[in-house]
Amino acid sequence: MWSKDPYLRSDIVASAMSRNKFEKIKSNLKFYKPEVAENTKDRAWRVRSMLNIFRKNLVQFGIFSTAVSIDEMMTTFYGRCVMKQFIKAKPIRFGIKMWALCSASGFLFDFDIYCGKNSDKGEVLTNCALGSRVVLQMLQKLLFNIPAKKLFKYHVYYDNLFCCPDLLVHLKKAGLRATGTVRENRIKEKNDISKDTPRGTFAVKHDKNSV
Repeated sequence: MWSKDPYLRSDIVASAMSRNKFEKIKSNLKFYKPEVAENTKDRAWRVRSMLNIFRKNLVQFGIFSTAVSIDEMMTTFYGRCVMKQFIKAKPIRFGIKMWALCSASGFLFDFDIYCGKNSDKGEVLTNCALGSRVVLQMLQKLLFNIPAKKLFKYHVYYDNLFCCPDLLVHLKKAGLRATGTVRENRIKEKNDISKDTPRGTFAVKHDKNSV
């Protein structure tokens, strides 16, 4: 908001208050009601009501991009919290991990906090892999609110954390196109394209059992 880069800076926010004042106010805010009953199945129960308000404001505009992406993101946090994660290879190594549904330009359509594998979120999909559960949860609004005749226009992308052959087949049957990356050591087929191959080169293989 206070960046010197004109493409990142928000003049409305920067003119209203300084960054130091914002940080001071933020450090004294608490977004939960002490009288709310504890939910042992939801580790984010203290802030769930605020998160639901924010998510409601996001989804009210619908998904207006036909190319959407599902990925994980980290919110920087160094305090004490049972949900705090450490991911060595990420730019933000310590923080709260979230799942996000975004457009190709980075607009956030929906999100959720990762509360651990024992969370009751997605309880009806307990037999699915974690990545598949996350994808299906993030796509609920799209799958249920978009008519089947228009669903084929949308294309969802995700990386090898979420990619699963069964998930790709399921989304295809639902009428939604999907593309995912996969790690080299997880498939029997090898990629014949070398690293020195010119950009834009591709190879195609088809699985007859998944038609």
